[in-house]
Amino acid sequence: MSFYPRGVARSITFNILPNITRSSFTRRSLSTQIDSITESLLSETQRSVRQSIQKLCAQFPDSYWASVDRTSTYPIEFREAITAAGWLGITLPTEYGGSGLGVSEAAVMMQTIAESGAGVAGAQSVHANIYPLVPVVEFGTAEQKERWLSALIEGKHTACFGVTEPDVGSETYKLKTRAEKKGDKYIVNGQKMCVHRGKLD
Repeated sequence: MSFYPRGVARSITFNILPNITRSSFTRRSLSTQIDSITESLLSETQRSVRQSIQKLCAQFPDSYWASVDRTSTYPIEFREAITAAGWLGITLPTEYGGSGLGVSEAAVMMQTIAESGAGVAGAQSVHANIYPLVPVVEFGTAEQKERWLSALIEGKHTACFGVTEPDVGSETYKLKTRAEKKGDKYIVNGQKMCVHRGKLD
């Protein structure tokens, strides 16, 4: 499965439709053309995810996102709608209330949110509850999974994560922060410049 950056997608669209000029496209009409290309690349499950997210995102018009941008506020109403519909658990196991789908399906969801008019603001508002929780599923203890996953899916808690460091930015293979096990605890040493959603919770 492949998702094209906006510029590449535009190029593909105009190559397929050579008789239509750039000036005749609005973002919405371009999105319609991209839909037809994207749909052909997706599995049936991924198409279902995309269609469901499109319906949900239709409740949040451009004016909503313009207001979020203009006021530099967090899209709480959008996140609440995503949470209520159960999408925060898209990659998490069904026994904790998740959907048990994969990272590819989550990528479809994020792409669909972003292209709806939400852009990065919409996608970033939910992604901390999606990708960073995969290590908990893979490596967490039974107690940790029981304690955190259902509550995160239901929106009772919010996942936060810190990647960016002063000397290396977000180049993950150069990160210097380390966790050392001391007895039954881990001691974390390092510096972080940004903790995603850290100011909100």
